[in-house]
Amino acid sequence: KWSTATAAFQVEGATRKDGRGPSIWDEYVQKPGKIRDNSTADVACDSYHNYMDDIKLMKALGVSHYRFSLSWPRIFPNGVPSVINRKGLHYYHALIDALKENGIEPMVTLYHWDLPLGLHVKGGWLNQEIVKWFRLYAIFCFREFGDKVCDSFRTFPFSFFFFILLFYTTFLYTFVFVTENGCMNTPGEGRNDLTRIRYLRDHIAAVSKAIADGCNVIGYTVWSLMDNFEWADGYANLFGVHEVRINSYLLFSEKRRSVENHITIGW
Repeated sequence: KWSTATAAFQVEGATRKDGRGPSIWDEYVQKPGKIRDNSTADVACDSYHNYMDDIKLMKALGVSHYRFSLSWPRIFPNGVPSVINRKGLHYYHALIDALKENGIEPMVTLYHWDLPLGLHVKGGWLNQEIVKWFRLYAIFCFREFGDKVCDSFRTFPFSFFFFILLFYTTFLYTFVFVTENGCMNTPGEGRNDLTRIRYLRDHIAAVSKAIADGCNVIGYTVWSLMDNFEWADGYANLFGVHEVRINSYLLFSEKRRSVENHITIGW
């Protein structure tokens, strides 16, 4: 199984649209000097409006799976189910349905750093109530989307040969799915991203060695499908196998050389 990945805050944009509540990152990016290039994720890759274009990129890439995250504040604007954002739910249902219609299995991450600001002001992860808050959110998401998502995955980032081998033999899981692995652009390489090609080839070779040594590795996910808002680095560091012209009036994507490389490897 071959996969690619994104995260809600990094690609969706539309941070103030259709009832989405603020997250801790919406507040953080407004603080001077916190983001390397002073950018925000207000638009990002605009996947909220252009997810069908993203799916076209996935189909051209030949992946079987797509890992993305749900935005907690897009579903529960205040962090708790006292207010449920139906427009946010509609977006995720539409995305999941479109993925499945195009033969791509959705892999859903419940949380990728974008804690609702309303919970942060109550202490966030340091408040013991967070267990209850996250449980309510998780149960709601499983009930809402569970019948559309074929598997539930525990995510273990940066799982390569020795870690995979140790992890597999120590904890006796029945399988391992590498859910995120990538390399940022090297300055000056542009779309001819030879450094990324070497990096990914080496890491895929490590996964292959783990399989040869007896690990049941069932999938590999490249980070990322496209350039996106990279947290405190803004758009200064880019990880996409597709180049996105973030600063253009109209967003558009172009393949980097690594796309063809991985199609050749055998997506």
